[in-house]
Formats: sequence, C-alpha cells, structure tokens
Amino acid sequence: MKSLSDNFKSTLLVHLKTKSNFQLDSTNILQTTNLSAWSRGRILVELEDGLKTYRIKPFSKISQVELKEKIEDILFVGDTFVFLSDSVLCISTEKETKRIPGDYKGVKLLEVGEFLGLKYPNKLELLKDGLVCYTFSGDLAFSSYNVLLVSSGFLLSIFVDFTKKLEVNLPLLPTSLSVDSFFCRIYCGTSSGDILCINLDGSPSSTLSYHKSRIVSLSHSFCNRFLYSADSTGVIGVWDCETGVIIDKVETGTEILCLKTSLTDSIEKIELPLILKSNIK
Repeated sequence: MKSLSDNFKSTLLVHLKTKSNFQLDSTNILQTTNLSAWSRGRILVELEDGLKTYRIKPFSKISQVELKEKIEDILFVGDTFVFLSDSVLCISTEKETKRIPGDYKGVKLLEVGEFLGLKYPNKLELLKDGLVCYTFSGDLAFSSYNVLLVSSGFLLSIFVDFTKKLEVNLPLLPTSLSVDSFFCRIYCGTSSGDILCINLDGSPSSTLSYHKSRIVSLSHSFCNRFLYSADSTGVIGVWDCETGVIIDKVETGTEILCLKTSLTDSIEKIELPLILKSNIK
C-alpha cells in the first residue's frame, strides 16, 4: 500500500560553487550558484546582480528591493525578507525596510520559528522585531518548527519552545545538524562522513555510513521519507529514514554549499524590476 508521501515529490535546492549537470531518481533537482531563500515553499529569491524572484505555483508576490552593498546572506522568516551585509542587517516587509547597523562579519541567518536567528561563530541570537530575545552559546545550530538544536563541541542541546529538554554527548564532533518534523530522530553529520542518528524514542542510536568526507549539509524531504546529505567532495546521498539505507546517490563534481528542500513539481521564473526601497549604503 502506498503512503501519503508517495503522491508527492520533493524538490531539492542545491547551492553549488559552480554549475553541474546531475539528477536524482527520487527527487527533483533545482540548482543555483547564488544565495537563495524560500518563502513557505512558494517563492524563491536568488541573489544574482540584484534580486531575481521566482514563483512556485500558486503565485504570490513579495516586496522588491534594490541592493547597494555586497550581501552575504538572505532569508525569509515567514513573509519577512531579511538580507545581511558585513555591516548592516535589513529586515524588509511590505511596509518598510528596517536597517540595523553592526559588525556582522561571519554571521549567518537562520529561521527559528517566528524569530530571526543570527548565527555567530560561537553563539546564536534570536531577534523579534529587531530586538534580541534569546541568546544561546554554541558552534552549530539548526531549527525545525519549535525544535532548536545547538551544539557546543561534543555536547548537543535540544530545546523545545526554547526550553532545554535534553543534552546528548556525541562520540564525534558534529559538522551539520537536522531533525525530522515528527521529532523522532536527530541527525548529526561529522567530519569523517558518518551521520549519527539519535533516536528519541529510547531505542539505540545508529550510524549511517557511506560518505568518505565531511558532511556539509543535511535536509529532509516532504513527510520525512528521505534524508539528503552532502559531503565536502560534492557527493549527495539520499537515505531511507525508516531503514537507514542509502537508496540514491550522485557525484556533482563541484563543491556543495547547502541543501534545502521544498514540496513542488515546477517553478516559473519571473523577472521583476527593482525599486528603491532600501537605504543600504
């Protein structure tokens, strides 16, 4: 009998250093060599000589901005578009663009529920309306719905609704983190290429072994049927989450920077003129 997830096919957005020709049998592939951001699986914004906006049916329009400074990261938090340079954080809604000057060198953006996360090298700050509401110490962070994972060295802390629920001492230093949306399993990529699978139902943890180099990114498919993994040599693996067996793989031949997933079967490119809404200087 087919499961509900058999009726859908996820799209894997692969952020590559250079363009490559590859495909996976189990998943639609959408590749980019530029910074990009999803908005609730409906809108894709790509940074390339300005902002290029794509729509994923049904059509939904976002505000348009002109960028006057080199942008280091972009993100959607709900319907709010956020972009970051080394010196300015901009939070853009349909009504206004709020500028917050500061030292943001080496900072990455992270969506944590309704909060905007600023991931510094050794801490995570969560902002609401431009104000810092929470601060966590840690080297890595990952968020899915109301679950937040923060690792500091070998220690992994698990938060639910910003309350610490569990701490796990990992046998290997993590390089990437992920958790399924049912909060059943936590996955930790490592520098050896192994992926640690921590079962939250009390059953023994396991190790997913295939990659031979550092895991740089992890992501789940729709309904958590598959786990996608990417290593530092450009290999992508597709794992069956129930069996822990790799079912698909591909060598891209280039460096992979990040994996993201969305439920869609097609995208349509839209060229939108840029208007002057931002005061970045």
